[in-house]
Amino acid sequence: MTLTLNGFDELPDLLTGVEEDFRSIDYTQFGGSELDRIAEEHARYFARQAGPDGAAWPKNAPSTIRRKGHSRIMRGVPANRHRLSRSLTVKARQTTEDAVREAIQVADGMLITFGSLVPYGPLHDRPRGRIPARRHVGITEQFVTDM
Repeated sequence: MTLTLNGFDELPDLLTGVEEDFRSIDYTQFGGSELDRIAEEHARYFARQAGPDGAAWPKNAPSTIRRKGHSRIMRGVPANRHRLSRSLTVKARQTTEDAVREAIQVADGMLITFGSLVPYGPLHDRPRGRIPARRHVGITEQFVTDM
C-alpha cells in the first residue's frame, strides 16, 4: 500500500491511523504458535539434558539411578509418567493437566505465560542439599529476538 501526504499537516492523522491499526492486531494465533515453539525448545532441553543457558545438567547420583530405574536426568520415575518433562514439552494452547499455557491479548500486544504446575519443579532451580541445580525452564535472548 502506498500513501501520499500532501503536507506535514496530514502526518498526525496518518500516525494516529497507524497507531489504531497496531492496537487492533489480534495476536491470539501468533501467541498459540509461540507457545508451541516454546514447548519445542523445552523438549530440546530435555533431549540434550541441558538448560536454556546450554549448561549440562549434573548427572544423577547412582542411588537416584537405582531408585528411578534409568539414568535420564530430570525424567523422574516411569510410574509418574515423566510428569515434569511432559508438562513442559506438551504442545498445548491452554493450561491443561500440569502444563501452564496462556497467550492473551492485552492493550498493547500479547502476554504469554508458560510453565509447569508440577510442585517439585522449582526444587531444581537452586542446589538443595544433595540435589544439584538443574535449570530447566526459560528461553534465551535469541529465542525472544527470533519471536
